[in-house]
Amino acid sequence: MVTIREIAERVGVSATTVSNVIHGKTRKVSPETIQRVRDEIRASGFVPRQGLEVLSQKRSRLIMAVVHTTAHFQRTAVSDPFFGQTIGAIEAAVRADGYYMMLCIDSDINRIFSTALSWNVSGIIAITLSYKNYEKLCSLAECPVVGIDTHPENDYAAPAAFSGMHGLHVTLDDYKAAGQMADYLLRQGFRDILTITNARIGSSRQRTLAMRDALTAARVPNSRVTSIIPTGCLVLPDDERRRKLLLGSILPLAKSNVALFCTSDQLAFSVIRFLNSRGLTIPADFSVCGFDDNPYAEFTNPMLTTVHQDITGKAETAVRLLFDAIASRLPEHEAPASSSDAPKTASLTNDRIVTLPTTLVVRQSVRYIHR
Repeated sequence: MVTIREIAERVGVSATTVSNVIHGKTRKVSPETIQRVRDEIRASGFVPRQGLEVLSQKRSRLIMAVVHTTAHFQRTAVSDPFFGQTIGAIEAAVRADGYYMMLCIDSDINRIFSTALSWNVSGIIAITLSYKNYEKLCSLAECPVVGIDTHPENDYAAPAAFSGMHGLHVTLDDYKAAGQMADYLLRQGFRDILTITNARIGSSRQRTLAMRDALTAARVPNSRVTSIIPTGCLVLPDDERRRKLLLGSILPLAKSNVALFCTSDQLAFSVIRFLNSRGLTIPADFSVCGFDDNPYAEFTNPMLTTVHQDITGKAETAVRLLFDAIASRLPEHEAPASSSDAPKTASLTNDRIVTLPTTLVVRQSVRYIHR
């Protein structure tokens, strides 16, 4: 592996100059020399010793991704396709710009705060934090923070509620997207729709409320469902035994033209698996749909009807916003390049939030009811 001294000899400068360029101490180095050193570093494949940079008070090339877990996971958060794909896409985008990613996953928000503040990182991407916790992290951190799917503490807040927020955010209009699924189910002839979720907050809550409001607006009584589940929404607990007991309560609704709207694809998979274990088939006995369009949605039998969100695009957009914020604090020649692969269809609703589009994906898990 090439050394700093070898790079210095090739460029015709001192080893100290090369070291200064690597560590951002370029006040006394000409732009031409900086560019020549950087070109040689790239051409030679030199790998700087990041540990020394991180432990010093100078700028590091570390980006921290933090995940606040509040939902049920059978193994770990990264086993969930949404989190796994999001984290993988962040890492790839960060690494492409010569940075490195650290990962902190915890259900204890205070441990997330202390971990984030104990490292000298250039920026933080906060995934699924509440508004309140996001704002606190921004107030504590000495670096830019971008939120992915930051959610309100109250039952529902539209994306416009972000306008008063500090920081940067990448999100969906989950309420509108779930409303598209509701309209589709109504067009398919369904008058009884049960929402199944595993969280009372965040994106799951907004999707739940969208389905409820769509049924109310369409004046659909939902009487079969509410005769068994009065709220029209089944909230599954973390405990596996209790989850199966609650799912068992919907079995009397089989073969009665009932659709099950699951607030995530992963949840839809577990519901389908449970129904299959009881001898029921999809969509003949129940129609089932999800949300996310994760990579496994096309491998279920039947393939899952769902709402597509660009999870990779969401992560890449967050990295682009973060690098833009980092660049605004650095001299031009030290700034990271913004990701050029971020989705061009993203809409900038104000200078702090990017709302990505969603698409209804119709497959085979929802049937048409003739009336």
